[in-house]
Amino acid sequence: VVARVEIDYRRPALFDDLIEVATTLTRRGHASVEVMQAVTRDGDPLAQGVVRLGVMGRDGRPARLPDAVAVALDRLQRA
Repeated sequence: VVARVEIDYRRPALFDDLIEVATTLTRRGHASVEVMQAVTRDGDPLAQGVVRLGVMGRDGRPARLPDAVAVALDRLQRA
C-alpha cells in the first residue's frame, strides 16, 4: 500500500511528451520500502518525489516483505 507520497513539481509534462522516470531504492525495512523518483523530459527535470510503500497482510495489518521480494530489493540496492 502507498503510505506516503511527497512530490515537488518543477515543470508540466504535456500530452505526447516522451518522459523518463528513474527510480532509486533509498530504504528497505522489514515491512516497507522507500523510493525516490525523478521525472525528466530530454534531461530537464519535471518532478521529483519520494514514495513510501508498506506491506499489508490479507487481514489488513502490516506484514513483513515476502522473502523473494526482500532478496530482489537487496540485489537492486547493491547494484
